[in-house]
Amino acid sequence: MAFIVQAFIGTPSTTGTVLQMGREEFVRPMAFGNNWNKLRVGILASVYMVPGSSGIFYTNGFYLGVCQNGLGATCPSPIDAVYAAPFGAAVTANAYPTYFSYAGQYYCYEKVGSTLTSGVIGSSQWYGAMYPYKAMFFVDFSFTANRQSLTWHGYNPGITGTTDASRSQFLTNMQCEDAAGLVGNTSDTGTSSIAYSGQFNLNCVCLAWNMCIPALMVSELCVTRWY
Repeated sequence: MAFIVQAFIGTPSTTGTVLQMGREEFVRPMAFGNNWNKLRVGILASVYMVPGSSGIFYTNGFYLGVCQNGLGATCPSPIDAVYAAPFGAAVTANAYPTYFSYAGQYYCYEKVGSTLTSGVIGSSQWYGAMYPYKAMFFVDFSFTANRQSLTWHGYNPGITGTTDASRSQFLTNMQCEDAAGLVGNTSDTGTSSIAYSGQFNLNCVCLAWNMCIPALMVSELCVTRWY
């Protein structure tokens, strides 16, 4: 069960209401339903663990994307979905004071019914912040005119050290369709495309975190539709 909590750790700029997640999935319908061809899903979040400690991040333990209005029997397991999963293998987070880094395979997935298709976007550095410091992560989804082909494009603009990603940076990036204009130290995770085989019923945003400890602290979860 996800908890909406009032966090008081850190400076006034980092306090506020957050969604605390532990081994669960968060799904919300999009106001425009499945009436889209290109959109960006973004998250501003951090990991709640003791600074300076290490933590295990399991294979595909985190994903962000879009799905139909329904959930599978296990987490993470949407029924029909397309999503990005930065952790391609089980890793141990580096014991840095305010962030962890992971260099490895970055995967994209399409799930139609029980059929799961995966592709590798690329190999890149992925950064995540330890609470109360926050990091940004974005995924663009673009369909062709006939909705038979789907392209993912991932970005990780945020901290590459001890810099906190702000809410204003996050909202600026959510409105910037041109990747060259993204604010922050951007790590471009690359692009991957598939021949989409499902019905176009992707009307919800979905987020999953497959670990009880550490918890994921979500400050912002946002969707921007361009057309």
